[in-house]
Amino acid sequence: MKGSTSYGTLKENILAACVSTSPKELLARPRWVIPLCGGSPSHWVLTWADISVGELGMFDSIPGQHSRSWAIPLLRHIISAVLGYLGRPEVAALTSSWKRVCITPTGRQQQMDNCSARFYIGEVLGIYKKGTNSRYGSLDSSESLVDLAFLSLCVYLPLSGESTSGDDAMYEDDDSLPSFTKFYHTYHLHTHTPISNILYHLGSKAFDGHDQSTPRLTASAAKHWLTLTRPAVKEKLLKLKISGGKATLV
Repeated sequence: MKGSTSYGTLKENILAACVSTSPKELLARPRWVIPLCGGSPSHWVLTWADISVGELGMFDSIPGQHSRSWAIPLLRHIISAVLGYLGRPEVAALTSSWKRVCITPTGRQQQMDNCSARFYIGEVLGIYKKGTNSRYGSLDSSESLVDLAFLSLCVYLPLSGESTSGDDAMYEDDDSLPSFTKFYHTYHLHTHTPISNILYHLGSKAFDGHDQSTPRLTASAAKHWLTLTRPAVKEKLLKLKISGGKATLV
């Protein structure tokens, strides 16, 4: 595994979101979008704050998990800290009265459980370990998951359906190998994921390398993917870790 960047301080994270070297640039951007992870079991939601209209909002794929109870207060805390740093405490004081918005998918578009939208292949871009004073620092490499906190990943989502075959099914047919994409429309997919969400290490060469736009798994990696995404197996995975070499990574 190879890592690079660090989580850094509040100032460093603000500057990372700016094109210029001035943190005041954020005040010219009315809507801030922040992904958050929390709850039990852990669940990612996409939150936003619109300072131009006084709105705190979130998009939640599992409304039944009631993530609004922790996500909106956490979002308000983050926004207040940023506004305070930018010298706008009077705006931060108003966030308690801002409008709250929660958007969820309808019907079958909703994520049905904590597994259903979590299966993807992640290319490791950064490795983070919790240090002193609750600060997170990056590592260049690691041969173990011990004491690691998060991974920064480039996400590859499957384009084909997940396996529904029986336990005795074989995956020798090349047509059964799933294809993947790292794009949503024209946007690259990236995420930070807790180490506790990592399941299996497919190795450094999981894709065959023939098609960069919609890569396909190698025959060996595809067998692992198709086995792990069977419905009967997925039901057990929240309580299961599978060794995949020196580290258990997706």
